[in-house]
Amino acid sequence: QINVDLTYAVCFNLAHQYHHNKLHSESLNIYTSIVKNKQFSQSGRLRVNMGNIYFEQKKYPNAIKMYRMALDQIPNTAKELRFKIMRNIGHAFVRMGQYQDAMQSYETVMENVPDMATGFNLIICFHALGDKDKMK
Repeated sequence: QINVDLTYAVCFNLAHQYHHNKLHSESLNIYTSIVKNKQFSQSGRLRVNMGNIYFEQKKYPNAIKMYRMALDQIPNTAKELRFKIMRNIGHAFVRMGQYQDAMQSYETVMENVPDMATGFNLIICFHALGDKDKMK
C-alpha cells in the first residue's frame, strides 16, 4: 500500500531540490504532477512555487497565471499569504512594463496590509505612469 504523505514529501522535496539547483523544467514537471494528483490536498499552494520558477525564468505571464491559480485555492482566512502573492503579481506586472496592473495589485496590498516596500513599489508605478498627484 502506498503511503500518500510519504509520497507527497518525497515529490515535494525532489521538486524543491531541482528548483534550488536551477533545474527549472524538472522542478515544474514534479510540481505539476503533485498539483494534478487529487490525493494531495492543499497541493494548490505549490502553484506559488511554480509561479516563482516562472518568474525566475522571466516568463512573467506564466508566473501571474500560477499566482492567480494559487490565490483561487487559498482560503480568505490566510490573508498574509494572499497579500504576499498579490505583491508577487505586482512585481511580475512591473517586469512586463504593465504599471497600471501592477499599481492595482500594490494598491490592494496597501489597503489591507501596508508595508514600506509595497508603498515604494506603488510610488514607482505612479512615477512610471506620470501620475504626480498620487506620488504625493
